[in-house]
Amino acid sequence: MKFETLGRKVAVKYPELVEELLVPPLLTNKDLIPEVLNKQFAGKEIEKYEVIAVVLRLFDPEVLEGYKSKVMPGTRTNLSNYFGVSGTAISNNVASIKNYWHVYRKFKEKVEDMAFEIAGKYQ
Repeated sequence: MKFETLGRKVAVKYPELVEELLVPPLLTNKDLIPEVLNKQFAGKEIEKYEVIAVVLRLFDPEVLEGYKSKVMPGTRTNLSNYFGVSGTAISNNVASIKNYWHVYRKFKEKVEDMAFEIAGKYQ
């Protein structure tokens, strides 16, 4: 059974539990993704995985947490344009990043710090 299917069943049966577990996006306007990429990361020495993880944490944290498997429309395209790679490459990176997110505490802390710092500039 897919996690998303199980998640929907749990959400219907235990909506209060789902509310506690869901991590809200820090930014909701996906049109900001290109601006965030170009203003916050251009010319800086930051790992590709970290940049992708920060964008996901800002706009689509449910992907990082594993509650859904597909990134929201436009995110993959913006990331592939920024890095000059295919959408498939970004999808493969996202799969690896989800593992990093759950296994490496320091990676998660660094991404969270960067995401909150960037979110503060746009709110």
